[in-house]
Amino acid sequence: MTSSMDKLALLVRSTVPFNGNTTHPKQRERIENAAAKLDKTTFLALVGIFTGVAVLAASTRIFFNVRKRGKLFVDDMFAILATCCLIASTGFIYYIHDWMYIAAAMASNPKKNGALYTKTEIASLRGLLKWNNLFFFFAWTCITAVKFSFLALFWLLIRDVSRPLLWLWWFTVAITTVSWIFNGWRNAIVCGWSSASKCAPAPPYVKEFGWTSSALDITTDLLIILIPILLLRNSLLRWAVKLRILGFLCLNLFQIAICLARTIGGVIRGRDGRSVAFGMVYIFLLIHVEASVAVIMSGVTAFWTVFAARIRDRERQRQSTKRRSPGICNSFMVWLRRSNGKSKTNTLPSTQKSKKPFLTGEITGGTLRGLGTFIRRHERESGLTTNGITALDSQYDPLQSYHEYIRKENTRATDIPLQLQTQGTLDQMKKPEPSLQLKSNDY
Repeated sequence: MTSSMDKLALLVRSTVPFNGNTTHPKQRERIENAAAKLDKTTFLALVGIFTGVAVLAASTRIFFNVRKRGKLFVDDMFAILATCCLIASTGFIYYIHDWMYIAAAMASNPKKNGALYTKTEIASLRGLLKWNNLFFFFAWTCITAVKFSFLALFWLLIRDVSRPLLWLWWFTVAITTVSWIFNGWRNAIVCGWSSASKCAPAPPYVKEFGWTSSALDITTDLLIILIPILLLRNSLLRWAVKLRILGFLCLNLFQIAICLARTIGGVIRGRDGRSVAFGMVYIFLLIHVEASVAVIMSGVTAFWTVFAARIRDRERQRQSTKRRSPGICNSFMVWLRRSNGKSKTNTLPSTQKSKKPFLTGEITGGTLRGLGTFIRRHERESGLTTNGITALDSQYDPLQSYHEYIRKENTRATDIPLQLQTQGTLDQMKKPEPSLQLKSNDY
């Protein structure tokens, strides 16, 4: 059983002279552009521009994160992996773009456009499938790595929030992994790895595989949008800040639109109306744009961090200016409260005015210095230490207690007759005796 590539080779032998192609290159390029529905120069320019912007955004992200955090984390590693895969897929496109346009022309009208190419050019299409599989693998790895980068960032925010949100995160991880395996290897499953017998000159369109691929891609995008929305719902941020964050997440809606455009518009029908094949140039461009936008999204998070910091600084400045320059109504209320406070203090009795507070000095608060001032009677006298104190030093001194007691009694009993005072003093002199007796017993 001869393959479709062998049939094309037989067709070329009967239509192309042995010494090569006789068609003008400009005419052939015009036919290729019409078959691919996109000019070759425009195609390469779009691929280069999107790749350049994505690499710039990713480099800026790494610069800001290293400068702010001091090292790279898991989400940064996924972003670096996505950038490397994007650069590799871009290199594949620039390497095989001539073959892609030849395959597009051959897929649109094999009998007519087969006369445009030499036998060598047609035979070179045999190795195109291997490069197609490599491009799909690296492009979908790039897209999936960006999704895992966001999931790694969300993990730091939701791991201690709620259990349902944690289950949603794990479900998103599982669906994203399944999407990467299916989309990355779908072309190899349908066409094989290096044999072009089933997919020459363009891969056939399998409806079930096409819509399953789109459904998985869209589902993962929606789940990644849903997680921050649930986080923002329970946050205390202002609505303006929430809307800015959701506006940034609208790039994921752009990803969904690209996926739908790729699924609906990337199909080429033959002249008979029954044969269906993928438009290779169109599909490759949209997958590359989706991967580039994904890397740009991962890079914009660094700009968003700086933007959020500026918003916080602006809010703090606004609050500080409000405290410094209150409005007329607020100033009047403050003056009224102060005047009421002064009137209340003026009505206090003179004894309360002259009464000193229990603790003088500044209020120290709940600090170790506050504990120290409490021990030292709030700095009114030097504190006592227990270093070097023995049991004998801490015992009761009856003689000193006796003299202090006599001194107090003399000041209180100035009006009492001398006899009563002497009698009362002799009676009170017996009070220190238990302490003297206790000391003698100790010895």
